[in-house]
Amino acid sequence: MNTWFSDPAAALFCTICHHGSPVAQAAISVALAKVRWQIDAAAGYDPLAEMDRLAAVLLERFPVALDAAAPIRWTSSFDHLFAGVVMLSDWFGSSLPVAGPDWRPEAVDALLSTLPWSGWHAGAPATDILPGPPLGAQAVIGEVPLGDRLVVIEAPTGTGKTEAALLRALQLTAAGLVDGLYFALPTRATAPEIHDRIARLARSHSPALATRVVRAVPGRLDTDSIERAVPGLLDSDPWQQPAQAKSWAIASPKRVMAAPIVVGTIDQAMLSVLRTRHAWMRHAALSRHLLIIDEVHASDPYILEIVHSLVQRHLAVGGHCLLMSATLGEVLRAELEHRPRLSLAEAQVAPYPAVNSLPVAVARIRSALRLADYGTAMGDVVACVRDGHCALVIRSTMDTARETYQELLTAGVPALLHHARYADLDRQYLDARLVGVIGKYGTRTPLAIVATQTAEQSLDIDADLLVSDPAPADVRLLVETATHPDSLQAFADRCGWTCLWQETWGKRLAQRQSAQGGLLDWTRPYAEQPVTDAVPTRLGDGMVTLKLSTPIPSPFTGAIIEALPLPGRWLRDVAPGTPGVPAADGDEGSLINVGGKQFRYSVLGLCR
Repeated sequence: MNTWFSDPAAALFCTICHHGSPVAQAAISVALAKVRWQIDAAAGYDPLAEMDRLAAVLLERFPVALDAAAPIRWTSSFDHLFAGVVMLSDWFGSSLPVAGPDWRPEAVDALLSTLPWSGWHAGAPATDILPGPPLGAQAVIGEVPLGDRLVVIEAPTGTGKTEAALLRALQLTAAGLVDGLYFALPTRATAPEIHDRIARLARSHSPALATRVVRAVPGRLDTDSIERAVPGLLDSDPWQQPAQAKSWAIASPKRVMAAPIVVGTIDQAMLSVLRTRHAWMRHAALSRHLLIIDEVHASDPYILEIVHSLVQRHLAVGGHCLLMSATLGEVLRAELEHRPRLSLAEAQVAPYPAVNSLPVAVARIRSALRLADYGTAMGDVVACVRDGHCALVIRSTMDTARETYQELLTAGVPALLHHARYADLDRQYLDARLVGVIGKYGTRTPLAIVATQTAEQSLDIDADLLVSDPAPADVRLLVETATHPDSLQAFADRCGWTCLWQETWGKRLAQRQSAQGGLLDWTRPYAEQPVTDAVPTRLGDGMVTLKLSTPIPSPFTGAIIEALPLPGRWLRDVAPGTPGVPAADGDEGSLINVGGKQFRYSVLGLCR
């Protein structure tokens, strides 16, 4: 190793510290004291002989390893990437179930040759995934040079951005510039639909991807469910997953990036740049892929700071990024593109819709927009459903969403409530119902859907009537007017709200600084990076999983529920790990007692 790297000591440190984080020098010293007896030969096993045998096999496989060559220049960036590759290799090698009495390299090689972790591209044109001529962004994406490693698609919802992103991934893979893609979504609610769509398109293009398109959502980790097209023993991992599972990459959320195509939340990608265990392994695996971030604008300042670091880091190691948004403002775009911000006037005349600087042709859709008081708006919702149509009502909070839902039921209007505070099984059920009614191939059964922001992002849905609480502007001119600092400060000055403006902008900066404190410092060595489990991906989200002492039935399907999502602030003064103790609550659901605090779980979700 002394001849391979300019800093062999750093390489050795990364090799030793391969269990997710750096190890303190004191702990290494303690371990060194035990080396002598650990390498002593025992009956039937000689560690030094096995090391010699392994080295001989490696040199046979890589015969030029001992030839004269300039050592690899060990930079801080390479330090972090190397640490991640070693972590991934260790976990991968430790999890391979191979036939025979031992773990010979020949058996491992034979096993890996059956699996499409790379080399999965069928060689067909990328446009084969489309049912007809490319439209909108799909028609323009092919004109963007493959050397452009940051691509931004700005276009209205429903104009084919998802398919355009997959086209880009297939083109880059065919050129050998990426190994696959990670599709990062703003919320977990959209993951099943987007995963199903991408899996269907990807395996139609490259059959080797069957059951290798991973859905990376904690609690819903899975692959596409059709029959496996490529056999291989890697589908069983007796140490960490059931034997019937389909893919080594889904045994843990930490290693999903090793799959060829992954659809998950932005949180999983953000964990690759935060000071958390195995962040380096995530980073190394992700660096091979096209990183696609959907609805990149739909984040608070805390998340945006982490996303900014994620994009810059991915590009810094030679990766490719594609950002999608219906409403990307100039402030965020300038940050992500690492350039000075345009003035308000310049930003308002920038091309839209567009892929980078290339204009996109989209069909114009006419709609009527008006402001109304709550009572009038709800009257329109009732009339819409009774006329045989579908209405979508977006409320700003869960409490107001529940109130509206109950009002509609009282009025005899069929309604569906959709928000984030449901058990995972019930959330899946509600997601399927929402998309099943107003999705692309929905039934269009007359219904009023009352939801929070969970229904706003990434879903391909289409209601006949949309009623929303006041929300951010969503067309190009209004986006800049509503988000550009020049516009906001001028408005505040005119209204005499300067103090409010300063306070608001100060809070934004404080949130970004809070995020910076949790980021890895790529300029410092791997050895100097402390990790912590206390770095959140979302500021103030504070959701915890409450385990139940006994299961309760789903109020929708009767399925068994063993845990519930709950805001951590609801459990102040309750000892960590205290289980929820359920009790029957008539036909309305279940009462849950947690350390003297009581909650109710029903069709309305979890309530205090």
